[in-house]
Order: sequence, then C-alpha cells, then structure tokens
Amino acid sequence: MSKIVEISPTTRHEGHSKLVLKVDDAGIIERGDWLSITPVRGVEKLALGKTMDQVPKIASRVCGICPIAHTLAGIESMEASIRCEIPRDAKLLRIILQCANRLHSHALHNILTLPDMYLPGTDTKINPFSPQEPVRTVAKRIQRLREIGQTIGEIAGGEAVHPSNPRVGGMYKACTQHAKTKMYDLAKEGLVLAHEQMDFMIAILRNYQKRDWAEVGGKQIPIPKTLGYHNQGYMAADPMYGSSSLDECPGWNPDRWTDVRPWDWYMGEGEVSLADPSYPIGGTSPVGTKVNPQMEACTGVPLYDGSPVEVGPRARLVQFKNYDEKGTIGQQVARQMEYPDCLYTIINALDDYNPNGKVLAEAVQLGYGRIKQKHVTKPLQGHFRKADKGFFRTLREFRLEAGGYKPGEELCADIFKAGDYVDITGTSKGKGFAGGVKRHGFGGGRATHGSMFHRAPGSIGASAEPSRVFKGKKLPGRMGGERNTIQNIKVLLVRPEDNALLVKGAVPGGKQGIVLIRSAVKKTTVEK
Repeated sequence: MSKIVEISPTTRHEGHSKLVLKVDDAGIIERGDWLSITPVRGVEKLALGKTMDQVPKIASRVCGICPIAHTLAGIESMEASIRCEIPRDAKLLRIILQCANRLHSHALHNILTLPDMYLPGTDTKINPFSPQEPVRTVAKRIQRLREIGQTIGEIAGGEAVHPSNPRVGGMYKACTQHAKTKMYDLAKEGLVLAHEQMDFMIAILRNYQKRDWAEVGGKQIPIPKTLGYHNQGYMAADPMYGSSSLDECPGWNPDRWTDVRPWDWYMGEGEVSLADPSYPIGGTSPVGTKVNPQMEACTGVPLYDGSPVEVGPRARLVQFKNYDEKGTIGQQVARQMEYPDCLYTIINALDDYNPNGKVLAEAVQLGYGRIKQKHVTKPLQGHFRKADKGFFRTLREFRLEAGGYKPGEELCADIFKAGDYVDITGTSKGKGFAGGVKRHGFGGGRATHGSMFHRAPGSIGASAEPSRVFKGKKLPGRMGGERNTIQNIKVLLVRPEDNALLVKGAVPGGKQGIVLIRSAVKKTTVEK
C-alpha cells in the first residue's frame, strides 16, 4: 500500500518549497509533487491595465536568480504583440546580457552542487567555503566567474541583477567602444577560468557517479545508476538565447503549449503516513500531517504537446548538440559544458557589435478618436501633451524603416493611393458560444425524425488509447471576437475630403470598429 512522505521545507531552493511523495512498500517513489510559492505562473494577470513598459519590471520580480531572463522575455513578448523588430546591435547587447547572466547562474549552481559531492578517492564531502586547498582555489574561481558575469551584465544591461537598459523597442543606451573593450577583456579572462571550472566539475561529478552510496542525514544511501532518469521530452528554442514569434523561423510553437490547473494535476488531500526524524534540517513532516497539493499549489503545470518536458541546459544540448546522457549527473554535466559556450557567444557578439549602431527601433504612435481629458489617465495625459494635439481613445505604434515624422503631425487617408494593396487588422465580430456546426462548419447528422444525432460533435477520441482528447480538437466553444488580419486588399478610391478609403474585399469587425491599415507585406504592385 502506498505511503505519503512530506519534506518541508526543501533546501537550496529559492523561497519556501516542499515535496509531497507517494512511495510503495519498497520505498520507490510512485509520484512526487513539488510545491513552491516562488515561480508564479499567470504573471500576465498582474500586467492587466499596465503599460507595456511596466510589464518587464513586473516579470523581473518573479525570480531573484534569473531576473534578466524574465526581463528580456517580458520585453520581447511586448515587442511581439506590436510586431516591433529591434535593431541588430540592440539584439547583440541582449544576447551579451543573457549569456553574462547564465555564466553567473551556472557558477552559483556550482556552489549549490558541491556540498553533495566528494573529494576524489575519499569519503569526505566538499565544503565550498573551506579555507583548505584545493577547495579554496575552486571557490575563488567560482567567485571570479560570478563577478565577471555580473560585471558584463552591468555594463550591457545597466544593472547586474535587475537590468535597466533593455526596453520595449531595443535598448535605452548603446555601449561605448571603451565599454566594449572592457567586456571583451573580461570575457577572454572568463573563458580560461570557464574551461578550468568545467573540467573540475565534470571530474567531481564523474567521481560521484562511480560511488555506490552517499551520506544523507548520517545514513549511507545507495545511489541508483539510473538516478534522475525520465522518459519525458525536451524543449529548447535556441542554444544560448531564445526565440520570438517575430523570428523568421521561431524555435517553438505557442500553439503546442498549454497550462493545466493545479487541481487537475497535483495529488488531492492526504495524510502523512511515513516519517523520518533523521532526515536533514529537522526531519520529514510527522505522521498525521495533513497535505493537499491540489489546494496548496499556486503554480499551473506547463505542458508541451500535452506532456511535461525538460527545459534548461540538457534540453539545449539535446536539441542542438546531440547530447544524450540521461539522469541527474547527465543534467549537471550539461550545465558545466555550457560554461565556455557562454563566453564564446559573448565574444562573438562583441565582435559583431557596432558601438555607433542604432539600439532603438524607429516608430511612430498614432492616435485616433478624440476624447475629453477626464477620460485619460494621468501618465497618458503627459504623453499626449508632448504632441499638443489633444487626447485620443486609441493609441497604436507603427515601426518605421526611417524617420521623417514630427510629434503632432497628422496623417490622413491620402498617404495611400488608388491601386495600392493594404493589410487590414481588426477584431472580428463576437458570436458567443457556438456549436461545432456553426463554429467549424460540421455537416451534422441526419435531419430525419428519430435519428437522435443532428448537431452533436460526435466522438472526440478513444477511451482506452490514448485515453485523452488531443489538443486542437475542433469542439464547441467561444467563436469570434479575435484579432484578424485580411491581407492584400485593394484600395479602389481615396477620398481626402472625408479622410476615407474605399477598398475591395472583406474588412474584419463590425460597424464603428477600429482597424489598423498597413501597406501590404506580400503584394505591393500597383495595377495600371
């Protein structure tokens, strides 16, 4: 019969976290739920009603270990939403910033890993804070690698932890030639140290891999040769940085992602039935302790293709370097192998970086629909006053290849001419909840009396195998009310006196709807 064990809190995790494990009579874990209050999913809910410049600052506060990655992800999500492509030199600075953060993060993980490892040829665990050699030299090297990563991050990002230089549209400031030289010198120094640290850590990990047991809480615990093995997939979008939906070939597909509620994933209410007072840091929770991961979990479970996947160092090496070592040690070895890659990527990016290049995308903001000042928030009031043209209900940004516009300048329908092709974006009419016949055009069943099958969707999957509904199945649901773009619409007539266009084709949305009109990206030829 299965028993429940709770380890609370777990050590070496940010914030308070715990494990709820279900084990069989032989002590083999049948199921484990890890609960943490720190990695909040659904952070986008906190961004509702905020400006796009506030979103990265909110995202960066989710985690104290990798705020740079969260900042860049928040910024690039905002850029993707308005299809803002940043200049090349801005992207290079972001790559440098992210790799510097990863260098510092890997070094920090070494500090967390070493206390579990043993000095080769002994049964003595490694204390990374020991003044004795060779541990003292290793600790200094780790500290220097962290210092190099944080210094490069501070130069490229403005601050070492919460970067202030990245912004929606690129970067606030470019790095000077002197700053570029400084980062290059640091990266060259760090490359030597990274190779040394990688070789040391891999040797320590291989030594641990050969051991038969490890000391935990004063007990000798056997080390399984398949420690940490799993049959889940891997997901990585890029070898060192990331991938956006604006990329020519995005490294991931958002349609394959889904989030599962904690209630649908974690174990339900239970009671601890197995305890070990000798477990480190005060023992496991005593017998009789109530546990309920379904109610305690604050994090949804991200799934890719309907299943959990591993991300991180090993996933990147599996995807891009044909790495195939499984298990906990395989994951740790992959992390060490990324050490020099961080520095090589920084050096290559610095070689391509032009200190005199642009780091901010050129764009204009257009306002439409005049409204009274009392209906505008105070931050937007100050923003509108810069143009001195009043206040507007709708504000949208359009990226330009070159400048030429001034604040307050008015753009009218005569920027287009008859024969032009345009792309029109708008919000389609909302149809409410619709069935499969209306939403997907299903044919339905017989209309004859007594068939008992008229407009029902029919079978949605097999019960035995795969015993689930595949993601993307066409089912009843909310219809319409979505952002749509109709491409290659021809302009038939321009009426400057009415500031109106007459076009040939469908326009998304209902009457009085707001649409965005851009020059067509696929068809630009003007017919004679």
